[in-house]
Amino acid sequence: MADERRLGGGSAGWQMVIVVILLACNMRAPFTGVGALTALIQEDLALNNAAVGMLTTIPMLVFAVVSLAATPLAGRLGLGRTLALALLLVLGGELIRSFTTAAGVFLGTAVLCVGAGLENVLVVSLIKLRFPEDPALPTSAYSATMACTSCISIGSGVWLANGAGLGWRGALAVWMVAALAALGAWLPQSGRPENRLPLRETERGLSLRLLRVPRTWALMAFMGSQSALFYCITAWGPTILQSKGFTLEQSSAAATFLQLVNLPATLVAPLLTKRLPARRMLMVLNLMFAVGVVLYYWSDSTVLCYLGMLLLAQGMGAGFSFCLLFYSLRTRTAAQASALSGLAQCGGYLLAAVGPVLMGGLADVTGSWDLPVVFLLAMLAVMWVTSLWSARDGYLLPEE
Repeated sequence: MADERRLGGGSAGWQMVIVVILLACNMRAPFTGVGALTALIQEDLALNNAAVGMLTTIPMLVFAVVSLAATPLAGRLGLGRTLALALLLVLGGELIRSFTTAAGVFLGTAVLCVGAGLENVLVVSLIKLRFPEDPALPTSAYSATMACTSCISIGSGVWLANGAGLGWRGALAVWMVAALAALGAWLPQSGRPENRLPLRETERGLSLRLLRVPRTWALMAFMGSQSALFYCITAWGPTILQSKGFTLEQSSAAATFLQLVNLPATLVAPLLTKRLPARRMLMVLNLMFAVGVVLYYWSDSTVLCYLGMLLLAQGMGAGFSFCLLFYSLRTRTAAQASALSGLAQCGGYLLAAVGPVLMGGLADVTGSWDLPVVFLLAMLAVMWVTSLWSARDGYLLPEE
């Protein structure tokens, strides 16, 4: 019986874990695959570099704005209908992006981002609502699925476009299948009473109350610093390796390796909190991250470089999982989890949008990647402090 309560009610709980996995398939994969197809998109649509850069910046900016709107919208429509709307927006955005003009690529990307941004916030609320006693398993499944599908999207994009003859449009449109699958699984759930956020819990003052708590700001900084690290390493890692003598193919293989090896920590870290204190785990993971960054960027040895990727990937993967887990563990209700997730992700994606630009600007000014890597270590120091602060036991708001 205890296991059933932790899983939200036996077989129904496992069914909801599957729904969470299907929702997660739409969170990163539709965006991460764009990077591998940039050259094909740019050639086909005759876009300049600045326009192509917007395709990678739009998601983070839209996520930041939508994160604040998700909880109030769910308060009006209910969690079930809002998530259904999010999936429809994801599906519609993918249709517009893949089958219209150059302007439609940007419009479709924006629409897709609105849907994914709503999901980003509200899946955390869904997990808190359906798994209040033990959110670790669905959180692990959610974050690991995002990491796995992201890796698949990066690795398969060029093959689908060229090898399978689908072109870049078809390679991106493939992910409509994931949106359709998630929509089909969620629609039967969307009208159920337990998948609605009570209006009294989504009052306008909830976010303001959370912002008065110092640890909320720590969670926001934790989310922001780990997001900045992820996007900086994803955006500039291959370029830095090429500056050290790696070929285009070798740096691409290294980027894929980095995405693959963060999967174990992404999946396992939240589950281990049942046996090990989160603060102790974060101390070890952050230390691995720091050593990994130094080896990855400042070592001339290919072996040490890959060892560095292996180490930093564990901290990178676990950091995101812990952020999601803390949204549930530090709140009492689904509405509080949703509001906290919205605040943290808004701040996180704003910082993530600035991070790669700032890192590239430092490289332009100094003509070297040394100072940008120091910037990464500074972000890691912020993540170290704020992650340990966020890991302290207790709820952010008192019981009413």
